[in-house]
Amino acid sequence: MKKIIFIILGLLILGSCTLQKSTKNTSPVSNDIPSVGTTTYTEDIENTSSKIKDTDEFKSCMKQQATMCIQSTGMQIAQKMKDTAFCKELSTPEQQGSCEFAITMINAQEKNDEKLCDTLTDKNYIKQCKIQIYRQDAITKKDIILCDKINSLSSGTGANETIDINTQKDQCVMQFIMSVQESKEADCTKLTNDSSLEMCKMMIRNKAQSTPPPTPTEN
Repeated sequence: MKKIIFIILGLLILGSCTLQKSTKNTSPVSNDIPSVGTTTYTEDIENTSSKIKDTDEFKSCMKQQATMCIQSTGMQIAQKMKDTAFCKELSTPEQQGSCEFAITMINAQEKNDEKLCDTLTDKNYIKQCKIQIYRQDAITKKDIILCDKINSLSSGTGANETIDINTQKDQCVMQFIMSVQESKEADCTKLTNDSSLEMCKMMIRNKAQSTPPPTPTEN
C-alpha cells in the first residue's frame, strides 16, 4: 500500500499547485516581479537564476516534482475515464501497475465484482483488491461471515506471504463491528488477536449502553 500512499501524496501536491495557480495575489509587488499566476512554470524556470537551477539540489527537486505530477495527473485522468488502459501512458512499469490497481479497485468496489480484481497481474494487488470487496460486502449485507472469505486468499507459503491474512480478516471484523449497529459480542470471537478481542467486546458493551431504549408505541 506504500505505492498508493505515494500516489495520494502526489495528488495532494498537485492540488496544492493548482490552488496556488488559481489564487490571485493581492499583496503589493514590484513591477519587476510577475504576480502569481501570470507566468507558466517554464517561464518561471527560465527566469530563475542559473545559480539556483544549475545546482544538483534544484535538479533533484524538479525530478521529484515532475515524477509526482506525471503520476498524479495520469491517475486523475484514468480515474475520470474509469479505464485502466490510460495507465499505460505513465512513465514506468511501477507507476502503470499502481495506477491499474487503483482504478481496478475503484471499478470493482463500484460494481461489487471481485472478478475484476483477477484482471490484475500482480498477486498482491489481486489480494488487496479482493480484501476490500469482501469488507465492503460484509458491511453492505450486514453479514460478518463474509469476512471469512479473506481466509481463502492465504497462499499458505509462509515466508513468501507478503499480506498478513489474519490481520486483514481482523480488520474486516472490527470494521463490521464499528459500522453495523446489529453487531453482537459473539461476533468478536471471529478475531484472531486476543487484545483485539477484548477491545471488540468493550466496544459492543459501550455501544449497547449508549443505545437509547425503543420508544413505546401507543395502542
